[in-house]
Amino acid sequence: MEKVRKKSLWMIMRVVILGMFLLPSSYAQGKPEGVLKQAIHWSISADWLDPATGSLPLSAYLPLYFFHDALLKPMPDGLYTPCLAESWTISPDSNSYEFKLREGVKFHNADTMTAEDGVFSFWRYKAANAKIIQNRAEKVDAVNPYLVRIQFKEPFPDFLEYLLPGVSSIGWVVPKKYVEKVGEAGFKRHPIGCGPYKYTEFVAGVKLVGEAFEDFWRRAPHVKRIEFSFTPEPATRLAMVRRGEVDIATLMQGIFYEDAKKDPKIRLFSP
Repeated sequence: MEKVRKKSLWMIMRVVILGMFLLPSSYAQGKPEGVLKQAIHWSISADWLDPATGSLPLSAYLPLYFFHDALLKPMPDGLYTPCLAESWTISPDSNSYEFKLREGVKFHNADTMTAEDGVFSFWRYKAANAKIIQNRAEKVDAVNPYLVRIQFKEPFPDFLEYLLPGVSSIGWVVPKKYVEKVGEAGFKRHPIGCGPYKYTEFVAGVKLVGEAFEDFWRRAPHVKRIEFSFTPEPATRLAMVRRGEVDIATLMQGIFYEDAKKDPKIRLFSP
């Protein structure tokens, strides 16, 4: 089961970061350009656009990786890759965790991320395992603008595992001032994060669209615009690729995989 979980997560990661990491390095120096269209085999809920409500299932992590970022998260570099937190320390008794945030990280609305956003996001979280984690927390402080300290009532040695996809998204950070300004409903209508792509459009059951965030802390994505088309039928996804309507179609299995394999114009990738 764990193998299947990791395989599913890697598929989602690869779909999201394709425009950032898997294009030729010659694109790296220029501004984002072009459009990448993908027909994916699952749909997306509006709840998944918000880290506070979008932790399960694993397919919910597509919009999170797309629009948002976390203290740490699985990336090609490893399961616990430092992201918004450039490092962290754990007390010897596992009662206290300190996360040192990267300085200068910008949200899509140009606000600078600080420890206050991290504290706010921790307590705002309301999805899977929220009560388990929050009820164990004694205090969550912004020690300084770039240091978040989480003090638990008792030892919590596996806390980092609770930050991983499929368990919770309590470690994903949103802008406190923006959420307080527009309210919960306003944030869901137009989410603001500090991920590689800015929210552009979402049509339930139809599509999700984002445009490159050139101030992304890691590096600007290569592709300017990515469009996800929710297409459950594999025959339709394959036909869309053949007609040039999309560049990528996920999950070609059985007869569709064998059919695609015979087409010299189609390239196949496996997780």
